[in-house]
Amino acid sequence: MLIGVIAIVIVVAAVRLTGGQLSTLARLRLRGTWLVATALAVQVVIISILDDPPPALAQWLHLATYGCITIFILMNRSVPRMSVIAVGGASNFAVIAANHGVMPASAAALRTAGRTIPNGFNNSFALPHPRLSFLGDVLATPSTLPLANVFSIGDITILIGLALLVTTVSRTSPTEFSNYLRPAAPLDAT
Repeated sequence: MLIGVIAIVIVVAAVRLTGGQLSTLARLRLRGTWLVATALAVQVVIISILDDPPPALAQWLHLATYGCITIFILMNRSVPRMSVIAVGGASNFAVIAANHGVMPASAAALRTAGRTIPNGFNNSFALPHPRLSFLGDVLATPSTLPLANVFSIGDITILIGLALLVTTVSRTSPTEFSNYLRPAAPLDAT
């Protein structure tokens, strides 16, 4: 979580320093945003709201959310740098699918972040024999920092892709890339 906040601050500063305009992002035409909203809502429900969902159902739903996000990415593949986001998402999906709907976390990363394992389904925790563990949540922000958490190489790749997308789109002129930007609002002639 802290990594995401830091990334946002850096990207906004980079956009301003490179002469980009954040207002261009408002013209970004993304198709199927409801798929991402649905995926996030399902993840929040199974991870944070339900006390103890049946593990098989929670794992299946967790994997299904990645299906929604994959469809969203495919629908928006013409957006610049979406391919980098797709690589990060595919990395996370591969490790989660290999571990039956759970992102394996290293015990060391969990300790560093000061995380304990709650009861019930958790999308990320230490598994006894994880597959593709190097793609799991093996990185962490220290518990001494606010919003400490564990994260994966895929998460970092997604953040880099988002940063590249934002900086690229913010520097796009109104006539470029009309396939993913809405037309600029006409000036009032009165």
